[in-house]
Amino acid sequence: MGMLTSLFSAVSGLNANGQALSVIGDNIANANTVGFKGSRAAFGDILSQSLGGTSALQVGRGVLVSSITPLFSQGTFESSSNPLDLAIDGDGFFILHDASGAEFYTRAGLFTLDKDGNIVNPDAFELQGKILQGSQNGQVATINVSSLNSPPQVTENVEVASNFNSSTTVHDPTPDTFVVSASNQTIFFTDSGGAGNTATIATGSYTASELATAVDTALTAASVDTYTVAYSSSTHKFTITSSNAAFDMQVENASSTAERLLGFTTENHAAGAAQTSDYAVVGDGGTGTFTIDSTNNTLVFTDSGGTDRTITLTANTYTVNGLAKELEDKIVAADAASDAVKVYYDQDAKKFYIKNGEAASVTMKFSDSSTTVEQILGYQSVDEAIATTATSVPDYVAVGFNPLDAADTSDFSTSITVYDSLGNSHLTTVYFRKTKENETLTQDTAETGNTWHWYSVVQASDSTTGETSVGGQGYLEFNTEGKLVADIQQYNDFDFSGGVTQSQPIAFDFGTSTVEGGSGLTGSTQFGSANSVTFQVQDGYSSGSLKSLSVGKDGVITGTFTNGQTQDIAQVYLARFTAPTGLSKQGKNIYSESANSGSPIVGAANTSGRGNILASSLETSNVDLAEEFVRLIAAQRGFQANTRAVTTTDDLLSELMNIKR
Repeated sequence: MGMLTSLFSAVSGLNANGQALSVIGDNIANANTVGFKGSRAAFGDILSQSLGGTSALQVGRGVLVSSITPLFSQGTFESSSNPLDLAIDGDGFFILHDASGAEFYTRAGLFTLDKDGNIVNPDAFELQGKILQGSQNGQVATINVSSLNSPPQVTENVEVASNFNSSTTVHDPTPDTFVVSASNQTIFFTDSGGAGNTATIATGSYTASELATAVDTALTAASVDTYTVAYSSSTHKFTITSSNAAFDMQVENASSTAERLLGFTTENHAAGAAQTSDYAVVGDGGTGTFTIDSTNNTLVFTDSGGTDRTITLTANTYTVNGLAKELEDKIVAADAASDAVKVYYDQDAKKFYIKNGEAASVTMKFSDSSTTVEQILGYQSVDEAIATTATSVPDYVAVGFNPLDAADTSDFSTSITVYDSLGNSHLTTVYFRKTKENETLTQDTAETGNTWHWYSVVQASDSTTGETSVGGQGYLEFNTEGKLVADIQQYNDFDFSGGVTQSQPIAFDFGTSTVEGGSGLTGSTQFGSANSVTFQVQDGYSSGSLKSLSVGKDGVITGTFTNGQTQDIAQVYLARFTAPTGLSKQGKNIYSESANSGSPIVGAANTSGRGNILASSLETSNVDLAEEFVRLIAAQRGFQANTRAVTTTDDLLSELMNIKR
């Protein structure tokens, strides 16, 4: 009967609108749920019945809910103070794993760290991403930050930019006065007739030209030959010329003591018409003064017989040749067999040399705790065996700078912290000392200017030997325009304490010099203003632990460590579905894959249609309350109208029942 059909149609309307009210109520209830996506109920009519078998007589049978469809429109964003609160701006889902490894998806980016260092949501589901370091590097797995640390970086390079005051007084005076003592007044030589002769220079004080005349006189008086001795003020070298074709300066002979004063080495010179000294001599043989006191006046060595000897230098202020002679005299006096050991100073190289002319080796024990003179001579604290006829060459040049009295033997300094192989910090101080003024530069002989030497000093508490040491040394040359012409590092060997890698090289860069193709003005300069450091930096650092996390738009999680370094830890991956409306809801803003959703397309944010990731942000619910209230009213009216259909049908049925009366 038709009236019964209308009753059942009304009941279906009540059911459908009731379900719609449930969907709307669920939307409204989750209006403040992070990442929630509202749903919409869609109605469809129930298959109609046909009266008389024609389409013109079809009667509907009511309504049903044909679908409840999630609406994956973009929600708005709210800011958060938690850097692990993440929101997706665009398409995609965060990928989660539960404890069993099952995979789920969510738009709710409420993430924190659990006790194991995993990034998890409120239900302890673990966030997945591409790991960017460690044994899982390159794999997609749970993002964990529990064992992260920043390993130390050893210092390899130091950059310093300074202005060097051009008016600074040169530390190394160049007087032409030679003080001759009884220990350096003898010259042994062989004349053209083959006779061995000994010339004696009278004790006294001489200028360079006066000393040349005195040597000339002494040689001529002791031989049948006539000799001419000249001193060059440009090269600071002596030249000895014989009137005869052949003569031999036997400077290796134990009787010769003046060869160091004249700049000759201990090698035997072949016969010839002229002999020029091997190294320059300027005022007693060099350009520096060295102060010897109780802090730097001892040396322990093992002589050719294997006996340890200790010498003590006389406290005094020495020029370079004077100090070389003092050291040689004391070595010889301590061991008569060491008469063949010679010490001299090379003005060009600015180094002290110790040569052994004995039949067996002599060992300079610079590592011995009683040896204190090695630093002022330019040697490191290591033992060095000098074989027969061999020469011991110091590690760095000595121009009067004393590491044990650095402040008084330099013009200014700067300190910088460097790091060893284990990340321990060490404070090294770089001392600068002006050594030449208005001279032809060594690296660009077309230029004249000033030279500054620098020394990087490691204090005793940081040194392996427990003594103050020079780890790096070099010199800077400036032209008359104040430009850096050359930046030369001559020594580079840092030995820090603490069981770390020894002989650590640290390159010091004071700017791009003109010989390197630079302007000479971009780093260190030499102008008429105060000595000052304008910039310095080094590339080492200590180890560090994780301090904070940050996340970029591409999902890369970056850790900031207590040593100031940063590391990329992982990259949050997103999953995109062809049909996200087909995902299966699991509650608590969690979805799982279904046959209707298709398989996830996994990858980095902002690629292949996936959205960006916003850190310290949360995506709010996409529910529009105004729209939901309108739908609520419509569903309410629909429900009320269907109740009226029920009551009307009921009234008609009542009238039908009354026909019987």
